[in-house]
Amino acid sequence: MNTETKHLSSDARVVVAMAAFLAIAFETFLYVSYERVSDINRAWQSQQEINAQKATALADLHRHMGYNGIIHNFKNYILRQDRKYLERAEKNILASMVNLEQLDQLQSTEAELHATLIIRNIINEYRSRLGDAEIAIANGLTVREVDELVQIDDSLSSEVLANLAKMALQEGRDALEETDKAINGTLQILLGGLMGLPIIMLAAFMLIRFIYRINDMRGQIADQSAKLELTLANISQGISMVDGDFNLIFMNDRFYELLDVKNKTFRQEHS
Repeated sequence: MNTETKHLSSDARVVVAMAAFLAIAFETFLYVSYERVSDINRAWQSQQEINAQKATALADLHRHMGYNGIIHNFKNYILRQDRKYLERAEKNILASMVNLEQLDQLQSTEAELHATLIIRNIINEYRSRLGDAEIAIANGLTVREVDELVQIDDSLSSEVLANLAKMALQEGRDALEETDKAINGTLQILLGGLMGLPIIMLAAFMLIRFIYRINDMRGQIADQSAKLELTLANISQGISMVDGDFNLIFMNDRFYELLDVKNKTFRQEHS
């Protein structure tokens, strides 16, 4: 009886250990999946923040360079020779430089950095020509003469600004595509884990049943052995068992009694 209890306790520990292992494995799977989703979400939010900052900086740059910006105030200063347009143009130049610094900190490709460099060169050229126009106007040159002196081809700046906007838009689309891929990959992992979990649980259940079946068989064998020992101990005939080398491995009480009687008879006959 004690032997059966000992085996049952050992099997119970195996079952508990297996259940704990499965629980830890499942919790680890959920934790890893959660961390993966969290990383995707953090990357997405970070990219969205960068895209928003880029969009704001580009919009401000367009405003400072476009209508009522550098180009517009530069032309008005030459045509009207009013210093208020000069001051506005200078403010637009400073603000545009700030926007370019913001974009340089947010850019992630060589093409974007090259585009901002082109725009910076164009703004510097406007700054230089604005100084030349101020000197020419102070020297009494006519509007036509000043205009011919400080002419700037600004078609490139418009093209580069448009390209920057396209690149920012494409970068946002690429980030969205990468996020979709990461999310789909994570969903496949989760679905695979959830589909595999029943198989693991079924295998664990079958193993647990196998362990208890073995334990039941051990119990039955132990009961049969106990009954056999009881039967052999109380049988009226003497019974003994020997192994292949004729070594005595078992004898019941009756065999002991008969063996003792024979020894006494043998000693009496030879005394």
